[in-house]
Amino acid sequence: MTGIDRYLQQQRIKKASKHIPAGSRLLDIGCHQGEMLLQLANRLSFGVGVDPLCQATSPHAHIQLHKTNFPFDFSPHWQFDSVTALALIEHLPNDMLLPFFSCCFECLQPGGQLICSIPSKQVDYILAVLSTLKLIEGMSLEQHHGFEVEQTPEIAAKAGFTLLLHQRFQLGLNNLFVFGKPAMPVL
Repeated sequence: MTGIDRYLQQQRIKKASKHIPAGSRLLDIGCHQGEMLLQLANRLSFGVGVDPLCQATSPHAHIQLHKTNFPFDFSPHWQFDSVTALALIEHLPNDMLLPFFSCCFECLQPGGQLICSIPSKQVDYILAVLSTLKLIEGMSLEQHHGFEVEQTPEIAAKAGFTLLLHQRFQLGLNNLFVFGKPAMPVL
């Protein structure tokens, strides 16, 4: 990763981490080398990171990093307070979007939150130029397929989520979504 790659990654982590309460159990999907989990280790009660490219190990007993492909090769034995998917959704084929959100829903305890960052499709052009100039390495840019960010709330709703927050950042080129899983009804 270049300095620009790291800067962009840190901006996403900074935005998402504001929505992860202290003491949370966090599942970070597409964790890369566990950067967010390792940064938040002192705030988390438990953390699991999954990424098919992960080669890292965690120095913390309560943080696990797995080289695996969610949701295909990973079935958690826990329910999480928060699930993050930063700069990941735009890599998924359209036919995997609903299964992905549904699996995230199942991984969350009632009242839990799914936190996603998704770049606008205009970012693909900017990243292509930056990559050509060797200013970024990018991660799996060939998988970007012009995902329409506006469809995200509708897909998440089909999986059972409620939209809690949609916020643009990075000059409006990136989107932060926070979705909630309904809490159990009080009897």
